[in-house]
Amino acid sequence: MNKRPKLGREGDFYTSAYIGEGMARTLVRRYARSCSERGWNERDVYWVELGPGTGRLAYQLIKHLSLMKICPRKYVLVEKSPYHQEESMQLLAELQHEQHQMDIEWWSEEQLMENAHKAPIFVVANELLDAFPVERVRRQGSQLMQAYIEMHKGHQHLEWAWREAADEVTAFIQTHQLQLYDGQIYDAALQASRWLQSFVQGLKKAELLFVDYGGTSEELTGEHRMEGTLACYHHHRVQYDPLLAPGEQDITAHVDFDVMSRAVSACAGARVHPLVTQQQFLVEEGLLDDLVSHQLQDPFCEEARCNRAIRQLLLSDMMSERFQVMRITVDHR
Repeated sequence: MNKRPKLGREGDFYTSAYIGEGMARTLVRRYARSCSERGWNERDVYWVELGPGTGRLAYQLIKHLSLMKICPRKYVLVEKSPYHQEESMQLLAELQHEQHQMDIEWWSEEQLMENAHKAPIFVVANELLDAFPVERVRRQGSQLMQAYIEMHKGHQHLEWAWREAADEVTAFIQTHQLQLYDGQIYDAALQASRWLQSFVQGLKKAELLFVDYGGTSEELTGEHRMEGTLACYHHHRVQYDPLLAPGEQDITAHVDFDVMSRAVSACAGARVHPLVTQQQFLVEEGLLDDLVSHQLQDPFCEEARCNRAIRQLLLSDMMSERFQVMRITVDHR
């Protein structure tokens, strides 16, 4: 929430929108395909981006929606941070003055739910679920312990305190049948799963794409994950102590997509499609078709830059293999 850059070169981390425009083009193609499959007129749909941050992905999406002439009725940004709202408004200001045949609006989540029944909703959320708080749980023999944070009275610094897990945390672990090794830490996403279930329950006709890093319960509770997945990013450097600089670093944890899938499956009319890696999603939705054949020698020409960005998006740092895409369809008749 604080007023400083968190994304891009001057921030703490990058997202796919900072690696060319391949993700945006792919999402627009997915939108066209979804409208065709669902029998929606694209001009009737509300495109909703949850947690758009600086608005960089929104800028790219609106541009390519216009180029492909498949504009939705509205492009809605739902962002809680006043700082990021201001950033995205400044970035998208020039687009609002152009003839893009769609309204660009900033809504609260409450406004979104109030309007969710008025039109089909196409939701994109890139790196949203990993931003929710988690409860750190550790198995100690036959007992579940939970991490608390308290102030050391003598030295006035924050420190960890492990105590018996709260009933709701124990129930969460049991409900999802999470088997932990002795001494293993698991980052339980109680808030994210509750929010997702509540959000999906409020939709009538919708398609949702959640793109985030994470995996299955089996992978996240494997023996190689004894310390959990909580990580902190500050100026593109990673460390694992969230108490080191409170409020000054990005704190994140891998998403357990099995947990999220169960939360959605409890909603009437909702279906979770098979999980795919971001790499698989990009290839299946035609990203390789964007490669440009050329004989130009200039490595900085537009064609070479486009091809390089596609290669980086698919292969760089195994980002596209670590990220998953969860597709949800909702149809309340």
